[in-house]
Amino acid sequence: MDRLLMVLFVVLNVCAVLAVIGLYLYVRRITRAVKEIAEACAEIRRQAIIVGTDVRTAVDSFNQVMRATQSTMETVGRVLSGVERLTDGKTIADAASKVVSTSRSTLALIAQGVKEAVKAFKTAKPNTAE
Repeated sequence: MDRLLMVLFVVLNVCAVLAVIGLYLYVRRITRAVKEIAEACAEIRRQAIIVGTDVRTAVDSFNQVMRATQSTMETVGRVLSGVERLTDGKTIADAASKVVSTSRSTLALIAQGVKEAVKAFKTAKPNTAE
């Protein structure tokens, strides 16, 4: 019976050692999983910062595009307003009358100059002393 108790004691000790080893391996595996989770969380945090910066840059760029578009639309509005005024008959008539009056005065000045030149040639005495 002593032998049986001794065998039973050895078997129980072996089972206990195996249980401790299994528990150690299980805890080690859990520790490794916790470390991987911590590393994944740190990577997610780094990527979130990068994405946040990219989103902020994209929003700033969008705002700049919107300001440029608004400015362009205001310019187009002013140009269209000018085109509307140009297509108005009064503006075209005013511009045409200015051109005609300028042309008349220029032609009158040219005619006057030609008349004076003709007078000068008629009244000029030929120089025969040569």
